[in-house]
Amino acid sequence: MNGETFYTATIQKVRNEFLTEKLDLDAIDYRILGLLAQKVKTKDIPMHLNLSLSAIEKRKLHIKNVLLMGTGGSKEIVASAKRIGLL
Repeated sequence: MNGETFYTATIQKVRNEFLTEKLDLDAIDYRILGLLAQKVKTKDIPMHLNLSLSAIEKRKLHIKNVLLMGTGGSKEIVASAKRIGLL
């Protein structure tokens, strides 16, 4: 496994539930993260979700504040989410 840490499915589930509670992200925030990970531009996300561009931008700012303390862009948000196991 090349020095990587292996987590069982149970541990991953508990970890994700814990992170979800502590990070104050909801299902829509996770969908936005998923779309950003798929390299969908912020301006195109409203075509995938039933939200206005303004609502998307506010949620993205909230996600950025939670994951990055307010600094960085979409790439950094996705990288941080992957690093802590949200994606």
